[in-house]
Amino acid sequence: MAYRIEPKIWMGLVAAALYVLLAAGLGNAVNIWFPTGSDLGDLVVSHFVPLPILIVGGLMFIKWAGWSDKVWQATPAHEQKPRRTWLYAFPILLLVQAVAPFFGAPWTEASIMYFVVVLLATILVGIGEELYFRGIIRVSIRAHHGAFLTLILTSLLFGLGHIAGEVFEGLPAALIAFQVSALTMNGILYFGAFLATGKLWVVMLLHFLTDYGLRLYGISGSSSEYEPGIASVVVVYLLWGFAVALVVSTIRQDLRARRERKRDVSS
Repeated sequence: MAYRIEPKIWMGLVAAALYVLLAAGLGNAVNIWFPTGSDLGDLVVSHFVPLPILIVGGLMFIKWAGWSDKVWQATPAHEQKPRRTWLYAFPILLLVQAVAPFFGAPWTEASIMYFVVVLLATILVGIGEELYFRGIIRVSIRAHHGAFLTLILTSLLFGLGHIAGEVFEGLPAALIAFQVSALTMNGILYFGAFLATGKLWVVMLLHFLTDYGLRLYGISGSSSEYEPGIASVVVVYLLWGFAVALVVSTIRQDLRARRERKRDVSS
């Protein structure tokens, strides 16, 4: 199916900038313009205003541009040639990591309203960030560039897109660099989950579960803190190892594609 609008890398950069401006910029501005005096109220106005706008706008764009098929799905790992079934380690380990905080969470330390609002907010975050970073931005880069560059750029933009507030607050450069590195790693992991399943909605679900589990420990006045057990730490190290393997795999994929192109030209 032909694109109505041919994807270009600058479109991905514009999408990243748009997401940061609306999700972070508008979200913080709304909090300033309409202060609620509570953490829960601030969460509502900072998430329930800009994120639906971004999601609806993104959905309208990909449908109008003819990108829907490429954004929402790809060939899953078991159908790829060569097969890369090891990629399924990403969604499996990410799911284990995401649900671990639910055990022992301070469920009795807040109202039902708190958990509902946080649930809806993190659903919006999961849908919005994946729609743009593993969806629109990925398609715009991958249409003209290799698997390695697509992986690195989408993940790096994902990391950079989360630190706008920290930059404005003047946090130390070393701390900002650490946050960008950690979030870039998360971007690689989510990208791996997409490559494994070929379904963007799966990554949205994993993203939402991860954010929601961690948000449960952000209850105002709660003495509970999430302390990962040995099993969770092992999962983290395994994910790091698979992330390195994914980087190597994308490099090999690009080299293989380059050899095939040369062979086609020579024949």
